[in-house]
Amino acid sequence: MKRFELSIGVYIDAEHIDEMWEKFRKAGLHEILNQLDAEDGYASEVVGEFNLDGSNDEPDEGPLPQVAGCVTVEVTNVARVTDKAWLVNVKMPNGGLEEHWLPKSQVQATDCLAEGDEGYFVVKEWIAKQKGFIEDDE
Repeated sequence: MKRFELSIGVYIDAEHIDEMWEKFRKAGLHEILNQLDAEDGYASEVVGEFNLDGSNDEPDEGPLPQVAGCVTVEVTNVARVTDKAWLVNVKMPNGGLEEHWLPKSQVQATDCLAEGDEGYFVVKEWIAKQKGFIEDDE
């Protein structure tokens, strides 16, 4: 005999978590899962929640830490990585994409680690202005 572990994603619409668990029980999911795993009982946890209207309850702080004197830019593709720089396609303020080299010495943080990745770079403000990633206020 073998034991198999299943991970099942279920979305339940509710105003708050207590209402969600009540709907879970009323639908019979609690009893069904207990029947399937009668020996140990099952484990369940809420792994996320979001508003159905697309709004967020909390402001988005961005995917990377904020660093003084730096800005976060969105990258749609890392085209090349060298010892000293990344060649990336950057989402520009006008909505277009432009390819730029970003020197590693000017990047404070990134979630892009390899060619083909997409994500964000925290770059020094001066280079972001120079490359047109942000408006130069001067």
